[in-house]
Amino acid sequence: MKFGSLIFICLCCIAHTYSQNCGIKEKEQVNNIVLSKVWEQDTKGGVRDRFTSEDPKQADGEVCYYFDSNGNLRKFMLRWEYPESLSLIIAYYNEEGELMYIIFSDFQPEGYSYQGIAYKTYCGEFSDSITFNYNVQYKFLPDFENRNVQGNSNKYPSMIGEWKLSSYVHVDSLKSHLQIETIQPLPNSKKVKFYKPSKNQTTFINSHGINLIEGINTSSKVIINIDIGKKVKILDVLQEESVGNFGNYNWYKIEVNNISGYVFGGFLEPAEKEIKQ
Repeated sequence: MKFGSLIFICLCCIAHTYSQNCGIKEKEQVNNIVLSKVWEQDTKGGVRDRFTSEDPKQADGEVCYYFDSNGNLRKFMLRWEYPESLSLIIAYYNEEGELMYIIFSDFQPEGYSYQGIAYKTYCGEFSDSITFNYNVQYKFLPDFENRNVQGNSNKYPSMIGEWKLSSYVHVDSLKSHLQIETIQPLPNSKKVKFYKPSKNQTTFINSHGINLIEGINTSSKVIINIDIGKKVKILDVLQEESVGNFGNYNWYKIEVNNISGYVFGGFLEPAEKEIKQ
């Protein structure tokens, strides 16, 4: 694994240590409860307020909403993938509708591309703290390429490249951005839960600058670099290992772009499974 990725692992370890009372803990909690899922139904004319409990199976992606048992939106996912571009947003909200954790990636053949994460590291009655780590590229300005931004603030960055992150900082902001009056589960919504990925499932890379490697140790040869948001297929689940404060995760053999190799499980989003009712 390259030195840059090792640095990123260390940053994740530090962030994980100091964020257990907020964003990362909220993300883990949401992924451990049964959620009701609905899809946004794409319609002619750009109408976005039609939902369905059945997967519309759009070839290029999907927009999904996940609700807790009280009808609160707790997770939002947007994914569109084309041969030359990729857009992915996975946002986690608390019961009050506040954005707690967001993964974002947008690769375009022209103009801005950006990828990264932002999440709350401390939440108190009078104080918030946001940790962010993202990369921005602009293909027409060579000096702008690979601008890495990371740090802490008392608020989320408003704009990242040409993407308005402020549209996602609260459920009300999301509704306004999507021009939807209400976001709520349907009576016959599917019930789902998230687990560690298992063999033959698909999931997403949740960190940027991650290497696909030839073996299950960090000294293995790098095959390719994988971008955040990239969809991968699980070929096999291997031994579990603890990496500092990052946590215990399995190593996985995965396939991406018809290339197979290994990746540490901490860099994979949990995989979704339907709960039979």
